[in-house]
Amino acid sequence: MHYQAIVGKTNEYLHKASAGLAKWLDKYLPPGKDRWEKYVINKLSYDQKNYAIQNGWAKLAELDLSALLRVADRNFHVISQKYFLNYAEKDCIEKMFGVRNRWAHVSGGIPITINEIISDLETLRFFYGQIDIDPQVKNDIACFINHIKTEGITDKPVSAKAEKPVIEQRIENQQVLGIGSIVHPTSDPSKRGMIQSVSNIGNEQQYTVFIDGVLKNLFASQIEMELPRPDKEIADVSDLLISLTAKLINCPSSSSLYSLNSSRIDFVPYQFRPVLKLIKSETPRLLIADSVGVGKTIEAGLILKEMKFRMSLETVFIICPKPLVAERKWELEMKEKFGEVFEAVNGDLLRQIIKDYQRDGGWDDRHKHLIIPYSILTNDLLNGVNGRNGHPGLVNLIPELSVDMLIVDEAHHARNTPAQAYKAVKFLCEHTGAA
Repeated sequence: MHYQAIVGKTNEYLHKASAGLAKWLDKYLPPGKDRWEKYVINKLSYDQKNYAIQNGWAKLAELDLSALLRVADRNFHVISQKYFLNYAEKDCIEKMFGVRNRWAHVSGGIPITINEIISDLETLRFFYGQIDIDPQVKNDIACFINHIKTEGITDKPVSAKAEKPVIEQRIENQQVLGIGSIVHPTSDPSKRGMIQSVSNIGNEQQYTVFIDGVLKNLFASQIEMELPRPDKEIADVSDLLISLTAKLINCPSSSSLYSLNSSRIDFVPYQFRPVLKLIKSETPRLLIADSVGVGKTIEAGLILKEMKFRMSLETVFIICPKPLVAERKWELEMKEKFGEVFEAVNGDLLRQIIKDYQRDGGWDDRHKHLIIPYSILTNDLLNGVNGRNGHPGLVNLIPELSVDMLIVDEAHHARNTPAQAYKAVKFLCEHTGAA
């Protein structure tokens, strides 16, 4: 089986997965006037959110697969509270990020093995069942997998240095049309699309083009290669630096640290590994398990500063053992080395802060950076207390609890499943953007 056929078919399956996931989320996300803002827009990444707002999108079907997967992942606990979902399904959503990323960047060839191709298709097949897509499509994927296993791959992936793609079509302007080519319809040059697959129909070649959010089958006479714009502008160094800075601000890079010189610490290269790993991940979750004394506090501080440079990060909680609160370890290091002011709280103060949250509909600006000891993460704090002198718990807050970032120090203190600390930390992680 040809690589191009695999690329085209898999992209077709991914497109159907996107449409199916949009319908699934529309069905299972909680209803309400603030549904779009609360459960969709606020769950997107910085770039995804800006793009959606700029385009005036207000429907799930208008989002791409990457954005939809993020919405599903960030709302998993909300949906699972009302409908039965297990962690195999959450694991599948996380695997789908990898599948989507791999195939989104495939053009002339596939730089992955046949086993990885089959594994991705199996993930897609499981995902289809999870989001209630027509079972016939699942059977189609199973048949497609069997074809690949039986026939193998009859051509080699096209490298970037290859002179021509395996399937190509020369048009009047002598440009080559192939998978990954950017084209526009001859009838409307203002639109842009990308060729996803190529097939032979009689003596003509038909191109499957992703355009206007859908896949369309067009012949060579109906499309033209999108040529690079010839217009160029000469700019001085100052203007170039301004443009590059604006580009980095609007489109944060996953290979550059914006907070590199914002902290009062010595440069120790290995301490930057966790933050580099985090900014390249789809889901901002990271476990740091370095040995004692190598600088886990500094690594957490570097992550905090970097995330603040990349997104709106207002509410940050640090959970740690009570002795570290008494010693002011986190409080002093965050202030002295990173310029971040944190407030250590006891049980009474935290309960009052939660009451204020319930009353005001959000966090008080004075209490957005908190250091919380494990010892006060009790059942009463989690579930609340009824009565005259009672107080709301974290689980029944209205609006629903929302924290931007959570740092859990010495997480083994919450390792026992029945323990209240475990339940509280788990709940906070589920309602936190980054942890």
